[in-house]
Amino acid sequence: MAMTVLCIRRGRRTFVSSIKALTLIFGILASVIVLLNISSAMYTEITSTTIQFENTGNFNYLDSSLTICNKNKQPLFLFIAVPSTTGNFRQRMAIRNSWGSVVKGDDSLQLVFFIGKTVNKENKDTIAKEKEKYMDIIEVDIEEKYENLAKKSISILQWIHLNCENPKYILKVDDDIFLNINLLKTYLDVKNLSNSIVGCKVKGASPFRFPLSKWRISREEYKEDVFPDYISGPAYVISGDILSKLYLATKKVPYIFLEDVYLTGICRRQINAIAVGHPGFSCGYRDQGPCGGHFRYKITGHHYMPEEMERMWTELNDRWYTCPFKHSHWVSKLKDFIFYFV
Repeated sequence: MAMTVLCIRRGRRTFVSSIKALTLIFGILASVIVLLNISSAMYTEITSTTIQFENTGNFNYLDSSLTICNKNKQPLFLFIAVPSTTGNFRQRMAIRNSWGSVVKGDDSLQLVFFIGKTVNKENKDTIAKEKEKYMDIIEVDIEEKYENLAKKSISILQWIHLNCENPKYILKVDDDIFLNINLLKTYLDVKNLSNSIVGCKVKGASPFRFPLSKWRISREEYKEDVFPDYISGPAYVISGDILSKLYLATKKVPYIFLEDVYLTGICRRQINAIAVGHPGFSCGYRDQGPCGGHFRYKITGHHYMPEEMERMWTELNDRWYTCPFKHSHWVSKLKDFIFYFV
C-alpha cells in the first residue's frame, strides 16, 4: 500500500514538473512572439515615416566647388561616381593613386567622390584641405550611416542630372573596389549600350522579413515575395540615356533602403530599362586574390584594402607580372579568415 502511494506521489510530481516545463516553454515562446510583434510594429512605424519623408524634396549639397560636369567641355564618355564615407581619406587616396589616375590624362573621364556630412571637427578640416587640393569631392547633406546608402546614390543621380550634359555612361563604384578601368572602357566602347544597367546580375532574391534582420523589408515597404532582377551594388554602370529617367523614378517609387534593389531593380523596372549581367563584375566578397594579375580579364573586385589596391594597380599594368602563391585565392581567403575571425 505504501509503495502504491509513493508511486502515485512520484507520478503526480512528474506530471506537475511536466506541466511547469510546458508552461515555461510556452511562456518563453509567447514572450518571443510578443517581442517580435513589438519589434515589427516599431520598425513598420519608423519605416512608414521614412517612406513618407523620402518622397519629398531634393538633396542639398554642402559646397559649390564642383558645379559643372567635365570642366574641359569635352564630350564625357564615363562619369565615375564614388560614394565614400567622410573618414575614408586613405581609400580615396588609393583610388587616385591607382585606377583613378587614368582620369588625369583623359578628358572623356571624370572622377568624383560623394561624401556625407560630418560633425567631427578634425574630419571637417581635413576634408576642406582635400577638396581644395584635388577638386573632386561633393559633400551631400546626408548623415553617414548604413541606412542612408540608397539616399547617397540617389543624391549622386540628382547631381549628375542637374550638372552633367549627356554623359554616355555613369559608373557608380564603392571606394573599396579594385577596377580594371581600361577593360571597362573597351567593353563600353564596343557594346555601345543603351537603356541598360550593367554589372553583377542578381535574380530571384527574396526580401528578408525577419524583424531583427539588418536587411529586413516589411510588406508595407515591398509587398511582393521576390525582388525584380537587380544589379549588385558595389559597382554598376548606367547608360546615360536613362540617367534622368532613373533619378525621376525615385520620386514616384516608394523608397526602401536597399540601394541596389531599389535603384537597379525596382526603379529600373519602373522605367523599363534592362538589367545586363556581366561576368567581369564581382558578385562576391574578395572572390579574387589581392593581385593585379588576377584582373587582366576581370573588371571589378570587391573589398580590397587601400595598400592592396595601389600594389594591384602596379601589378596589373606589368604585363609580365605573375601573381605569387601568397596572393592566390585560397591562401588569401585563409588569411582573411584568420584576420577577421581569429
